[in-house]
Amino acid sequence: MAAPMALYDERNPKDDALRIFTHQLNLCHGDEKEPLLLENAAKNWPCRRWTLSKFASLLGDKKLKFRIGPHRNNLPPGTVLWEGSCAYEEATLKNFEEWCQNTVASQDNPLNKFHRDHFWCYADYKYMKDLFQNQPDVYKDVPWESLGLKDLSGEQSTVWIGSIGAHTVCHQDSYGFNIVAQIQGRKKWYLFPPEQTACLYPTRIPFEESSVFSEVNITNPDLTKHPKFQESTPFCVVLKPGDVLYVPKHWWHFVECEETSISINCWVDLESDHLSRVHEAVTRMLVFRLLQPDDNDVLPQWLNPTEELTSHRTNLMYLETSLKVYQQLSQKRKYRTANCETGKEFLIEEERTSKTESLPSLSSSEGRACKQASQIASAQKRKADGSLSRERITEQNRLEGAEEVDTEFKVTKIPCTSINEIIETGMAMSPSAEQDNISEEPQGILDVLTQCVTDPRVVSMVTELLLEKLENG
Repeated sequence: MAAPMALYDERNPKDDALRIFTHQLNLCHGDEKEPLLLENAAKNWPCRRWTLSKFASLLGDKKLKFRIGPHRNNLPPGTVLWEGSCAYEEATLKNFEEWCQNTVASQDNPLNKFHRDHFWCYADYKYMKDLFQNQPDVYKDVPWESLGLKDLSGEQSTVWIGSIGAHTVCHQDSYGFNIVAQIQGRKKWYLFPPEQTACLYPTRIPFEESSVFSEVNITNPDLTKHPKFQESTPFCVVLKPGDVLYVPKHWWHFVECEETSISINCWVDLESDHLSRVHEAVTRMLVFRLLQPDDNDVLPQWLNPTEELTSHRTNLMYLETSLKVYQQLSQKRKYRTANCETGKEFLIEEERTSKTESLPSLSSSEGRACKQASQIASAQKRKADGSLSRERITEQNRLEGAEEVDTEFKVTKIPCTSINEIIETGMAMSPSAEQDNISEEPQGILDVLTQCVTDPRVVSMVTELLLEKLENG
């Protein structure tokens, strides 16, 4: 683990309160169990100058793969548009810009075949290290360190560029917490707590490691098919340019562009991810074993387009490795916890794809930093309305012996609502007459069986039993 960073930077005094808040996230994450909106936290970031035209000029002739789907008013109620059901086209950002502005200049624009009034385009999940491998200076334009996330920049970030209506299927990320910065345009987020997982009808089909999908169409649900969804209470927020959103681990989210949008995110690892990796390894073993693909089945329907086929041997090695790492860390946890009075979990400095790196024990300075961050967290909770007010900032500064500073950002809790309210206020659009052209294929019994045995609740029980048996020899 990296040494604790300095809480204050004399060169940027107005960032002090934000650094306090995010230092808590970085060292002792766990006190904030609900999403937080950091308004204007990224308004002065260099990447805020990235208009679509600017971004297109940075990438030049580099082509991106766009996922393309019909607007949701062309889908039957309750239908989820899975990534495997979308069309895909490779195009430049210049092509995309022309398409969004409805001013297509070149006849060879591959997006021409999709009418802008009926379809959306999404260049999602694009890693900046792949986009700008020959322009590393661009990474500095995304200063996550200003949020207390030390050593993180654009190199570890992912870019999402979409037109109005572009969306991500409701899902739950298995690893880490998520920090999202809105660069251009507006994007709406619907967030659901992990405790409401049953209301979202989780499924591992289509399978993608680290993503648990929901069978529910969030904005136009079929409540006959998914009646429990009415009991959910989503947290809804619209991100505007310069806003930053904190999404706690395992929070479900459905995200949709309200206008042409550019956003950047970064997943931050947690110690608990090691147990999550065991869950994912068990799930992969079950899915691939039950749904063994035919020799000529290059990309089976049960596999998300972002995922790759792996052999049984590879899956077994993944499971064995994740188990070994988790068991090693379990032995170290009691020593690490003894060095920190709060017992909170700590972030680890490893790549999300790493399966083998061990967690070093804490130094005494890290233990003190954890205690300080815990004190800050306690002071933060004294304000009942959940907003990071000037009084709370003053109290936090007093704890650390810092002078009072002016701030230009605001951290607020996101209010929750009910599904009925979403439907009644017209957020869910009515299906159009074109819906009869779309039909769902019936599920085979093997698919249903796989969904049952890979349900996150079942996998959690299997993992617990597996670890118990291994521990007892």
